[in-house]
Amino acid sequence: WALSEEPVETLVQVSENETGTVLEFAELEYQGTYRWTRCGPMATALGASTNTTSMKPQARYGHQSVYFNKNLYVVGGFAADGLRIAAKEDMWVLDLHQENGRWTQIMPATQTPPSRGFHALWRSGYKIVLHGGQGPSGTGFGAVLGDTWEFDLFSKEWHQKATSAAVPIMSHLSINPLEGGLGKATSFGGRDSDGNPSGRLYAFSPAKAADAWERVYPAGASPSRRTGHALVYDESSSRIMI
Repeated sequence: WALSEEPVETLVQVSENETGTVLEFAELEYQGTYRWTRCGPMATALGASTNTTSMKPQARYGHQSVYFNKNLYVVGGFAADGLRIAAKEDMWVLDLHQENGRWTQIMPATQTPPSRGFHALWRSGYKIVLHGGQGPSGTGFGAVLGDTWEFDLFSKEWHQKATSAAVPIMSHLSINPLEGGLGKATSFGGRDSDGNPSGRLYAFSPAKAADAWERVYPAGASPSRRTGHALVYDESSSRIMI
């Protein structure tokens, strides 16, 4: 699922079977009333080079997606690779401007983030931000990553953010962008490199050239350590809810 932050509220659902064939694609729009639209997307390849073999995303799990301007961007996850399950580094966009939608694989000319799944993905203005997850060395806890990348939606280029001592090295973490157009985000919980649930709170500020991550120590009682949760920011009350 991906939730739009635009004036027209939109939910997008994509279901696939083990062969990667789309079984169900549906879009829920609110324009006075809620309306579901079901269709079967077509597929093409777009970018610095053309990929003619992967006409649609493989069936996968542990991937993440964001929705912007009637486009659903899907990044990474774990998928079948011959006789084993492997982390993926591919990026796809589902264009919903067309009648039935169309899949396009994005092939950036720049260096891309290493393969991963169970990472965090969110939008910051006209950029998509990716952080953490479990990397290509396996699904074990020793493969947990702590790198942060930004993808420019116009230039279609990835750029890695500078690291800092305060960066969260987590998978299965929940990150939610804050409102106001500044691209700031907050992270809570997740699973650390030892496989333990975390109760740490971090703040992300993309405007900083370095030390974009900062650990936050709020006053008062705090939620217990956890993973697999959701994080939501309520702009009207300036509160984060878990």
